[in-house]
Amino acid sequence: MRRAGRLLAFCGLALGGMSACGLFEPRESEAPLDGGSGQYLPATSPSNVIHNLQEAFGLLEVFSYLQQLSDSGWTESYSFVPDAGEYQAIAGQPWGRGEEEAWLENLSSLFGTLPADARHTLTFGLETSTEQYGDSALQVTGYTIRVEHGLESPPELFSGTASLVFARSADSGDWGLIRWIDQAADTGQGATALRVAFRGF
Repeated sequence: MRRAGRLLAFCGLALGGMSACGLFEPRESEAPLDGGSGQYLPATSPSNVIHNLQEAFGLLEVFSYLQQLSDSGWTESYSFVPDAGEYQAIAGQPWGRGEEEAWLENLSSLFGTLPADARHTLTFGLETSTEQYGDSALQVTGYTIRVEHGLESPPELFSGTASLVFARSADSGDWGLIRWIDQAADTGQGATALRVAFRGF
């Protein structure tokens, strides 16, 4: 636990429906949650949260995306920690759920409709470092984001490294993303630059 505290500080920091005779039988698999056009999974693990984030971003389904972020039911509400090189671009202001929602709403209004053969993508790297400590977890992973906007500027591809901090809600037991700490790739065009370009406020 001591190691977990140091690491997080460094980063910025039922049984209903079962009959007695079938109690120990294998349970049927759960169907994806209905949250729009995407195929969403119950938020029972950080990996499911990541899957849902990717689905929601791909279709720019704002409500489904925001469901993956922590709120008042967690120990703290979601925050995005910008890349150091872009810190001044958001005037040093905190970026929480409200800012994330405004940004996504803006993206959705501008680029929410795509041809059948196109899709926005949020992809996390296959090589990740994950550490879990009870009801919290940290995953450090590379990412690429493609927004099919068709404009001359900014670019459509953004990349970098994300330190993703997850926690489990004491109220619901669901996992949620409580912090995205961004480090852009050498191009400087990372998740922070994308948010700055289309912040919507």
